[in-house]
Amino acid sequence: MDVHGIIMSGAGRLHAGTSECPVRDPKGNLGSQSLGVVDLEDCNTAVHCSNGAIMNIIQDKKKLRTRINEVARRAGTIQDAIQELLVSCGWHYRQHGDNSLLTQCVNAMPEGVRKERMIGWTTEMFQCKWDNEKLRFKKAKVSTFLTEAFEVEKYAENKWYDFEVDSSPNIWQLMRKVKALTRDIEKHEVDAKKQAIGALEAVNELTDKLHKIGCSKVAKAA
Repeated sequence: MDVHGIIMSGAGRLHAGTSECPVRDPKGNLGSQSLGVVDLEDCNTAVHCSNGAIMNIIQDKKKLRTRINEVARRAGTIQDAIQELLVSCGWHYRQHGDNSLLTQCVNAMPEGVRKERMIGWTTEMFQCKWDNEKLRFKKAKVSTFLTEAFEVEKYAENKWYDFEVDSSPNIWQLMRKVKALTRDIEKHEVDAKKQAIGALEAVNELTDKLHKIGCSKVAKAA
């Protein structure tokens, strides 16, 4: 099928066709022009989505490859910019005993950023503890970070994005997950009751697994 145009409809689906569609002019202003004479392989098109957002469609293969490389380089730059922020916030913590900026740095990042690595790196480098309930760093009970020299080279060379997150859950992670599940059930108890029968098999599997890892032995000992 020959495709001479592209339009956005519904919840943002793309389909072929010839239509009037808002596009950007060379100065970046929005206007309306027919896409029926547009060669999809030669230009970009700014398309209005139904929710008001504007999506730029890169239609030239060569330009798209170039754009991929540009964004990849920018992503690396952003990671190093975050490194600078973390080290700077760590220095502030060392100088003033205030780790609130470390907390702000982590919480201010969008969900796409690997926050677990940021938290793990910070707790190891600056000897903090992360409070999963209040989503903030706390001072460790035993710490030499606040009394020893600030090792700039160490904190600058060990990148937060290279930090290896322990994939095997320890007991506080298990406890956190169980508590989170309990809270979710309490918040949505009416809906949970409706799903209880269907969830029985999964609940039994979870109970068996908890017993296998030692929860039943702990209960008997208690």
